Order: sequence, then C-alpha cells, then structure tokens
Amino acid sequence: MADSSPLVIWVMNARGGIEFVNSTFRKFFGVEMEQLIGEKWQPLVHPDDVEGYLGAYMRAVEEQKPFHARARVRRADGVWRWIESFGAPWISPEGKLMGYVGSSLDITERITTEMNLRTYRDRLEDLVRERTSELEASSERLRQEIIERRKAEEAIRRSEERYRLVVENANEGIAIVQDGVFRLVNPRLAEFIGYAPEDLISKHFEDFIHPDDRRMVINRHHQRMTGKAVPSTYSFRVIDREGETKWLEINSVKITWEGRPATLNFLADITRRIQMEKDRKKMEAQLFQTQKIEALGTFAGGIAHDLNNILYPIIINIEMLLADTEEGSDIHDTLKQILSAAYRQRDLVKQILAFSRRSEQKMSPVRIAPLVQETLSLLRASLPSTIELRTHIDDVPDTVMGDATQIQQIILNLCKNAAESLKAQKGVIDVCLTRTRLEPVEPAQALKPGDYLKITVQDNGRGIPPNILDRLFEPFFTTKEVGKGIGMGLPVAHGIAKKLGGAITVESEPGKGSTFTVYLPAMEEKSRVRSDSGQKPKDAGGKRTILLVDDEQITLSSMQRVLERSGYAVVPVQSGQEALRLFEENPQRFQLVITDLSMPGIDGRELVRRIMAIRPETPVILSTGYGDVITDQEAKSLGIRRMLLKPSNTGELRSVIHQVLQE
Repeated sequence: MADSSPLVIWVMNARGGIEFVNSTFRKFFGVEMEQLIGEKWQPLVHPDDVEGYLGAYMRAVEEQKPFHARARVRRADGVWRWIESFGAPWISPEGKLMGYVGSSLDITERITTEMNLRTYRDRLEDLVRERTSELEASSERLRQEIIERRKAEEAIRRSEERYRLVVENANEGIAIVQDGVFRLVNPRLAEFIGYAPEDLISKHFEDFIHPDDRRMVINRHHQRMTGKAVPSTYSFRVIDREGETKWLEINSVKITWEGRPATLNFLADITRRIQMEKDRKKMEAQLFQTQKIEALGTFAGGIAHDLNNILYPIIINIEMLLADTEEGSDIHDTLKQILSAAYRQRDLVKQILAFSRRSEQKMSPVRIAPLVQETLSLLRASLPSTIELRTHIDDVPDTVMGDATQIQQIILNLCKNAAESLKAQKGVIDVCLTRTRLEPVEPAQALKPGDYLKITVQDNGRGIPPNILDRLFEPFFTTKEVGKGIGMGLPVAHGIAKKLGGAITVESEPGKGSTFTVYLPAMEEKSRVRSDSGQKPKDAGGKRTILLVDDEQITLSSMQRVLERSGYAVVPVQSGQEALRLFEENPQRFQLVITDLSMPGIDGRELVRRIMAIRPETPVILSTGYGDVITDQEAKSLGIRRMLLKPSNTGELRSVIHQVLQE
C-alpha cells in the first residue's frame, strides 16, 4: 500500500535511523533501500538545515509527540528542494516508542511563492514611503507588482490543484477528520462505502462504523487527538450504503488543518483479505471434522470386529445345542430365541462395519427393497419420537448393479437430511420405492432412457430457500453452525448416484418441505435360483484331517467341536508359528487348512505364503472378520480357495469346507 502512494513515506527508529522508505522516497532521492536502512538523514539534508530538522525529530522522540519540520533536501537530479515532514509516534504493543511513521511533501513551489510574496510586500511598502516626486514611477512599478502577485497566486492555485489531483486519484482512501466530522474525503474512500465524496463532507465519521467496532475507533481517535500513544495502524468494520459489512485498515496521524487539530487518515479495503483468512480457518475446521469422522469410523470398525469374534463361538455353540435338544421343548425354543438375537446382533455389527467404510465395496446385483427396509430399521431408533417414518415399497423387480453399502449411504444421508429439516417440530418422513421408465423425451438429469428404481424421500419440514437449491450438492457447503456438520452428506449421496449411472433430483418450497428423488438403473430381471437353506452338506468320511488355526481359544474350541461332529479329524493350534511347525513336520498329514487372518506373530497372510511354498496344492480357507482388509484378488494370489466371514453359522462352515474338499 505504501509503495503505491504518491507521498514520500518513511519509518525512522527512536535514534533517528531509517527503518523503511517507500518507492516514492527512493525515486525522489535516487537511492536504494539497502543504502538507507540504519542511516540518518544528514547526507540528504542541506547542511544549514541538518541541526534544525534532526533536532526537531529528537525533541519529538524525547517528548513522544508528533513530529513536524521543514528542510531543504537534495533531489536525485542534484537540485535542492524544500520538504515538509509529518510523523506520528510508532508505539509497540507494550507501549514502547519504537520510532515514527511519517510522510514528506515537496513544498518548494509554496516556499518560493511565500518568499516572493514577502519580497513583493516589502518592496511595496518601500514604494509607499518613497517621495511623492517619485509617485508616478512608483505607480508603474506598483502595477507590475500587482501583476507579479497575481502570477504568484496562480502558482499557489496550480500547486493546490496538483495536490488535489494526487489525493483524488490515490489508490487508497484518504480523509481528514476534524471535530469528529469529515472535512476532506477522496473518491476512493467514498467508493469503499458507496457514497459520493460530497455526500460525506460534514458527516460524522462514527455513523459509518460497525456498531461492534464503534467504541474502539472513537476511543482511539480521541486518544490520538489528545496526544496519547495509540497504534497508528489498525483495522475495523464499516457499513456501506447497501448495508454490507466491509473491513478497512487505517493509518492515522494528527495534523493541523486550517489552523486547528485534525487527523489525516489513509484507509485500505481489506475485506477480501479478511474473507480469505476466514475461509482458511473454515477449511481447517472442515479438515479436522473429516479426520475426526474417519477416526470414529476406524474406532467403530475395531469394536465391531471384536464383537464379531465374540458372536462367532456363541452362534456355533447355540446351533450345536439346538441339534442336541428336542425340537419343541422349552429349552429348544429358548435356544432358538437366543440364536435369533445373536443373528440380529450380527446384522447390526455388519451395518456398523459397512457405514464405517471398513467393508470392501463391490459392484454386484443388489435388491433395493430389503436394503431400504434394513436401512430404515437402523435409522428408526436414532430418530426423535416427534418424527414419524413411513415407508411404501411397490412389489416390483428391484435389482440394481451397485454396492449395497454405498446405496445404504444414499438412503441414510437423505433421511438424515430430512430429519434435520424437521428439527424441533413434529413431522413425517415418507420413503417410497417404485419402478419407473424414463422415455427419451423426458430424461431426468440427462439420464439415459430406460427402466429405473426410484427412491423418494419426502418430508414436510421447513423447506429449502431457492437461492440455496443450486448449491446443495457442493462439497462442504452447509448452512449449519460450525461443529454441527461439514456439508458432505448430500454431495456424497449425489456422487454415489452418478457413479452408479443414476441421479438425484430435488424439489422444495420454503415452509412446505422437500422431496429428494434417487434414480438408479434397474437390472433386467432374471429368474433367481434359490438354494435350500435347510439342506445340510453331507458330513465328511474317511476322517480327513484339518489344521485349524485361531488365536482366540473360545473360537478355536467351538469350531473344533463342530468339525469333529461332522466327522473330521481336527488339529487345533493358537498361533501361526505352531501351525507352521506342524505343517513343516508332515505336509501330507493335512487335507485342509483353516486359518484366521489377524493373529500376533505370523498372521494368516504369512502362514498361507509359507504353506504354499511347501505344498502349493494345499486347500486353504481364510477365516476373517468384516473389519479385516483383504480383497478377493489378493486372496486368490495367495492361493486361498475360500474366505469364510465371521461370524458364520455351522451350516455355512460345513458348506464351505465341503465345497473346497470337493474341488
């Protein structure tokens, strides 16, 4: 800002050394910054004026009062020019005088004019005192003097015009305030607050200051006018003509204007800079919130994985107890209820893992109707009692190609958004599933013509203002308070829908609620082959030997009992090291290896690698929880035949073993 000013601007320390000069200063004197830093003004000031000029500065430093002095200085072209300097104390936050910030004006023309006027005045008085005999000649000379005086006045007028041009065309706002009102305002400052300069003259400056900053600005102005040390540069808010808030940075010094105290103020519009700083802090907060959500997802996934390990032996043992009790007996019915509760717990854990993003996302045929019901069942418990959740699902072919977890996320995000619009009020959320056909003449969101599954989430909440509708799917756009959300729910849902070849549309009217519609391409329906869940695979014969590896003793013993009941010989071990030792002793002993993935020491991956290095044709089943990260491609590359997801039941366990041994 200083370099763009036409004024000669400088900063001097308390010892009189130069700390900073702007580009106008350097051009005027023809020197570079490094030649001046730490130096004093002596080389620049006329020898006859050094003592008076620097003496005035040191007196100002001693009294900590504003600095004002005149002196002749040598310009870059070698010509001596008169300057007038004004300086304001530069006070540190601790109240220490650091030096002065000031500016200098070239007043050579004004000094010359004043000297000429004094000379002309003296000569005129001499003429009056001359003898009457010389009156006629004096009259002629008087006429010439009047002409010269008019020329001098014209020179003063031109000088004032030059100063006016500088002030009016400055890139920064300039104002002189006296008695609390504007005495001079340049167009740039008037532009900042949306007025014409003449509209501001004689207006109280405090009327334009933001109410929250008004007292601070007034106090600093009064302190400066009374000679107290206050920061010369600070920022505050103003209200422009349109009612908008803007930030200004001010540099203010005390001056004399028309014989009375006033302040000369230089102002810059820093609204954009302040907004950029706010945006930076907002992005930091959003990043922190995103990282916190990721951490919570990891934490939830870890807990859910541990719950799966606990559920696994519970389900297996209950199923074995059911097989040993008489169907229809009280204990049999009780065990069935316990098993049903365990299955519900397993499904809940699966949902937690899915929403914590720890399950692998695969594109496969997905039925939407049960997925909607499952998601709403999970959501219903988290809604307040004031919100009624209603569903309507058409009995139509409902299969799409996608990822169940991602589609669940779309439904959940839209329902949570609807619940948010019903905050603190009683309302209804309607979720509907239908099948529709888009014709070429009426595609929604530029979708291809064809059959689509349509999921509609409708609420009767407060609705969405029209000016916000177009920004709903922008990442991190939110109307919520800081800490209440990061604005990613709808963008994520929109992104998933587009990835699956679909779209999301929204209709809303303030005060009447909103309707979000999801379009997902429907798959062509084919007859589904259903497996008989009641059919059990035949138990193994010939006492095939299975090497069973799991670091959890309860899981190990439960699986051992199931396999032994099915006719297998089982060698149970609790560590990868022990399993490897037994396999190395006699690789042909084992017809199948079942190993856990996550174990201390040698884990499932490493154990499989070493087994395959010894006997590549060994069938291996990897037992893993949903939280473990291993892809089908990686499992295949390791030589793993099947993956058994915990917590499975006895039927699933027997079926997978039977399939692998039959291959």
